Amino acid sequence: MRKTLILIVLVSLMVSVTSVLTSSCKSNSNKWVYYDETYCADFWKYSGNNEVLKQNIVDFFKTEGVSILDLEIYVDRTEEINNTCQNKTGRRVKCKVKEKDVSRMKSRGFYE
Repeated sequence: MRKTLILIVLVSLMVSVTSVLTSSCKSNSNKWVYYDETYCADFWKYSGNNEVLKQNIVDFFKTEGVSILDLEIYVDRTEEINNTCQNKTGRRVKCKVKEKDVSRMKSRGFYE
């Protein structure tokens, strides 16, 4: 009888812990968002050096209350050459953020 009671308590505890962990993971899901860099219409300070640019982006969004969890910069497009601020450089920024921050990122020109 005592072993059965202990077993029931342990199983109940395991189910409770699993349930809490599962709901915690769902509420903390992350998303990737993308941004096509421009020559001078971005919200953060421009840099031709990818590592410096990454830090500039992280610093900017920190002031916005957004934590950048991961960040990649790569060239996958042809640059637009019309010498206007809004023209794309060809570099794309890829950021991983918490799902709750996606709308804020979109308000700054990012897309999913």
